[in-house]
Amino acid sequence: MNWKCPLNALQTKRDKIVETEGDRVYEAFHDKALQAMATYLPTSEESFIQISSVGPERFNKYADIFFYIIRAYCKEHRIDSTETKTGGLNTNETTSKKRDEYAHDLFEQLQDKCKTLEKAEQEGIFTDRMLREMATSFPRTREAFAQIRGVSPRKMEKYADDFLPIIQAYCEEHEVDSTESISEALKTHEPVSDKPIPDTQELFENLCDKRKVVAAREKLPLHHIFSNKTLEEMVTQLPQSVEAFRKIHRIGRVKTEKYVDDFLPIIRAYRKEYRVGAVKKTTKDPNEYDPELFELLQDKCRILAKAEHRAVFTNRTLKEMATHLPRTRTAFRRIHGIGTVKTEKYVDDFLPIIQAYCEEHGIE
Repeated sequence: MNWKCPLNALQTKRDKIVETEGDRVYEAFHDKALQAMATYLPTSEESFIQISSVGPERFNKYADIFFYIIRAYCKEHRIDSTETKTGGLNTNETTSKKRDEYAHDLFEQLQDKCKTLEKAEQEGIFTDRMLREMATSFPRTREAFAQIRGVSPRKMEKYADDFLPIIQAYCEEHEVDSTESISEALKTHEPVSDKPIPDTQELFENLCDKRKVVAAREKLPLHHIFSNKTLEEMVTQLPQSVEAFRKIHRIGRVKTEKYVDDFLPIIRAYRKEYRVGAVKKTTKDPNEYDPELFELLQDKCRILAKAEHRAVFTNRTLKEMATHLPRTRTAFRRIHGIGTVKTEKYVDDFLPIIQAYCEEHGIE
């Protein structure tokens, strides 16, 4: 790889910031920091803030600008963002396979522990690459833990007792022998589903990115939009409706009205991509309405009512839609309280919701 390419782009952007905003070079990023970015290609908040001399202030001010360059470079050259300068391009089939072969459930446990510690100490601890290496090599002694790339003697002394018990318990539960390779260990796991593995960190980062955009638009600090705790609860609860969104920690009615259209589409797209909650409902009682679909229809109804300054459909009408699941214009018109006029006016707003819901849940 020509490592000068991303460095040149980063330096050019830095110099333009200095020129347009009047900042000194060292107030943006000095060359050493840019060289580190060009080497490690950080594409997440966690990895970016660990770059030498970044810090919270520079992160909040410049992260989005440099993220764009790094992510675009990685996408163009098909580079895994966890690669370092010695990793090369993602063209070595064996290297790529090894990188994919790690215990995902152990990795998630290590991630959870890392997030807990980072929240308490207000600093980055281990990158995802380091956690994947732990979930690949299964270090069960302090000596083996110290061999993980990036684990310094200080971090080994400080965090070994936090992470080793997790790895040891995992190996004992899954009967992973100390000499066993990762590919052999993974054979003892349950067969992998064809359903994509949800990446909660990806969703959290997408919500963080949106929060920055909204904060810039509103000219407010990030925490005035939503705190990290609120974003984490969005990731945990995965609200699909406006009502469910409103119930998230410290959101309420006012913030729901202001920001729901910014954040809810991101969560819905995530649920759709990873098929979260897409349980087939072919045995649905024909006399009972589907509360999940009812909430989706309610959301659409509120948006239209707000735009037109008048009621569109009653809850009774929406419940009947969520019971009979009309998927044609004729079936839609037969729903109580609709008729010909409202069919012509609103059918294209509501039918796609019902059709998509039925397709997602396998309802014939």
